[in-house]
Amino acid sequence: MCIFYTNGCCQRRRVVTQRINDCCTRQVENYVVPRNGPCQQCQKEHRGGVAVSLNAYNVMVGAGAMVPIMQTVATGNGTIDAFGNTVTLQEGVYLVTFGGNATAGDIQLALFANGATLVGEVATQTVVDGGTASASRTILFNATTVTTFALYNQGEVDTTFVNVGLTIVRLG
Repeated sequence: MCIFYTNGCCQRRRVVTQRINDCCTRQVENYVVPRNGPCQQCQKEHRGGVAVSLNAYNVMVGAGAMVPIMQTVATGNGTIDAFGNTVTLQEGVYLVTFGGNATAGDIQLALFANGATLVGEVATQTVVDGGTASASRTILFNATTVTTFALYNQGEVDTTFVNVGLTIVRLG
């Protein structure tokens, strides 16, 4: 059964009679994708998830290095693909939240889009010796083209993170 190819070109509606018990049945509608697979439009519109969360726990990240985040949750069948330490977004509007907790170094988490830092999108906080610091940012991002996100430690020193998170939700 395939119900997420909703533009109509790849659906074939089918009504099936299911037996509930010895005396009762019910009609159930479902949709199937043609044998040759979905069309290119459906493949473009319906890959990945509509929300994704990536995390890293107890990791030391060198100055200027990419944060090694891994996908922990993904929902739906939308336009977000997580692979390795990056997230790729199709065109659309997204709510993006990123941040972390650290016990050593300074937090300077920078959100990079297509290999360059987004101006002003750095979560910063100084870690006092022996303490823990937290920093986070939430932005509304309009992806006008395919965009790949990654988090980097933009600080000048290595940072020991207790937790780093990146959550992206497609709004439209």
